[in-house]
Amino acid sequence: MSQGRERNGGSSPKERCKAPLFRYSLFPIHLFIIPKFQESICEYGPGCYGRAVFPPRANHFLMGGFMSGLFVFDFDGVVCDSARETGISAWKAGRKLWKEWAEEHPPAAALQRFCQLRPFLETGYQAVGMMRMAMDHPALPRELTVDDVVEWIESFYAEQGMTREDMVTLFGQTRDEWITADPAGWLGEHRFFPGVVDLLTRLRARGDVVILSTKQERFIHQLLAGAGLDFSSESVFGLERQAPKKVTLAQFVKDRGDDAAPVCFVEDRLETLEDVMGVPDLAGVKLFLVDWGYSTDEQRRRAADTDRIHWLRAAESADWVSDLTAAGSLEGR
Repeated sequence: MSQGRERNGGSSPKERCKAPLFRYSLFPIHLFIIPKFQESICEYGPGCYGRAVFPPRANHFLMGGFMSGLFVFDFDGVVCDSARETGISAWKAGRKLWKEWAEEHPPAAALQRFCQLRPFLETGYQAVGMMRMAMDHPALPRELTVDDVVEWIESFYAEQGMTREDMVTLFGQTRDEWITADPAGWLGEHRFFPGVVDLLTRLRARGDVVILSTKQERFIHQLLAGAGLDFSSESVFGLERQAPKKVTLAQFVKDRGDDAAPVCFVEDRLETLEDVMGVPDLAGVKLFLVDWGYSTDEQRRRAADTDRIHWLRAAESADWVSDLTAAGSLEGR
């Protein structure tokens, strides 16, 4: 979450979190959420039940906001190409662990291999292990799966005595240090996929747009701001939420109610869409797979055989807004 974004007056985060749930809505919908579920996703830690997953604004009920669609976008691979930055951040973090990584930047060949491996990355903390894999294996196997790569990374972390929490902290702190020391250089290693910034801007005039990612929220906010997009903290859901995307999507659907226009979910990972397809309560969510980003050829072939998945193709950017708004309308249910 972007630091320093104050909501509900000048109260502290903890005080804001304890505010009554029904202050966000005309109806106390969230009072019926199972406390343990809230506890698992509250960014302020166990025992804190005041933060709704998606606090609906009161004016949605007053002005018919749920009559328009909710457009949910993954970030890395859909909105932003961060492969090079992720690889360089992973290298910088690895330099704190391995003295043999003496250079300020990774070897060009290793960074290229990392970018080839990037489609198999599930969440940021795995990037350090992935860069190690790129360094230790100059010739990558032709046939790799997500399970192969994740198993290698997790086994490597276990052998090194590194926990998930250790690597999340190391990777996040290293990124923060780079941003503080060289913000222009950090931003310069990213690029937004062509046409996507315009797409988000135009969709926000037609409905709600939410970012749903496994990236840490403060980095998402900084990148969006760099592209001239001001998203509130209630519109960015990142790693801090500690909930699978299908769980967060289910809460969006529940909060909007049965009579709302559909939720549209845009991803570049087929496995994530398949997870959503396995949840009966998400049967009404419109699923879109982009043909850019970090999906593999094999995943795209599988997606082509799935009737429920719609495509957003880079070559058809003129149709993106009409395709999404049609799917996200009441008539699209």
